[in-house]
Amino acid sequence: MMSSYPGEPGASQTSTDARRWRQFEAAIRQHHGDLHAFAYRVLGGRSEAEDALQAAYVKAFRAVGTGAIEQSLSRPWLFRVLYRCCVDEFRRTARTEHDVLNEFTLAGRSEEGQPGLVSAISRAFLALPSPTRAAVLLVDVHGLSYDEAAAALGVPRGTIASRLNHGRAALRRALPEYAPEWRTS
Repeated sequence: MMSSYPGEPGASQTSTDARRWRQFEAAIRQHHGDLHAFAYRVLGGRSEAEDALQAAYVKAFRAVGTGAIEQSLSRPWLFRVLYRCCVDEFRRTARTEHDVLNEFTLAGRSEEGQPGLVSAISRAFLALPSPTRAAVLLVDVHGLSYDEAAAALGVPRGTIASRLNHGRAALRRALPEYAPEWRTS
């Protein structure tokens, strides 16, 4: 049986396969850091993030051969695939919010400066509903535009704006002592 993955022993490669593999590899190298950070922040654990990331890479690689490679490897598209894998991983592991919070709190203890700030941000962030947390991560942490975040999460642009508004307001309410200028009336 012949393999459909370029680079595997016994795989028949065409110049198109080789080109697709190089493009896939370049896109993954370019976005790996942001994708890994996103998965870690969504799932709260390193091993879960790595599992979701690996599943996303496999799905992305398989999809590369089925359509326009440029669209398949766009940053928003990769985040969309990863977000779906994160949701699957979260369901698979059936972790409680308490477990995730404990991991974030332990990770934050090694920070210098304001150790209480790291824990407070972690708790406030994890208290956000998952779709809101994902929107805040994509736009405010990873710098995607509203349109890119909408494409990544498969929702309208207005939904992203709403989730950001609610998420930012919740973070302001949860962290007034760390950012007094954020206080709302």
